[in-house]
Amino acid sequence: CLKSDADNVLVTLSARGLHEGIVITARAEMEETERKLLRASELPRALGRTLDDLKLPTRTGLTVVVVVHGDGRRLFNPPPSFRIESDDELVVIGPPEGVSAMLEELGE
Repeated sequence: CLKSDADNVLVTLSARGLHEGIVITARAEMEETERKLLRASELPRALGRTLDDLKLPTRTGLTVVVVVHGDGRRLFNPPPSFRIESDDELVVIGPPEGVSAMLEELGE
């Protein structure tokens, strides 16, 4: 493991990009680092918008690291142009208060 959680995430995503079937074990160094799985259906104001439109890192401190589509396909490190659909699940990393801010801003 590296010295920071951000570095660990970068290495993990890079490894996944090189070989989708690779088994990866990683850990967080900081207690406040949190990983969440959010269903896009919980975020109706996000549907049909791109990650770039949402500006989550700036507004909430969250980064979407994986999108799990309804059919089980996974998109690691989605590009800013990725458009959110209702059956998507978003895996995000960032501060716990960022998740609350995102739900408040984009939820029902």
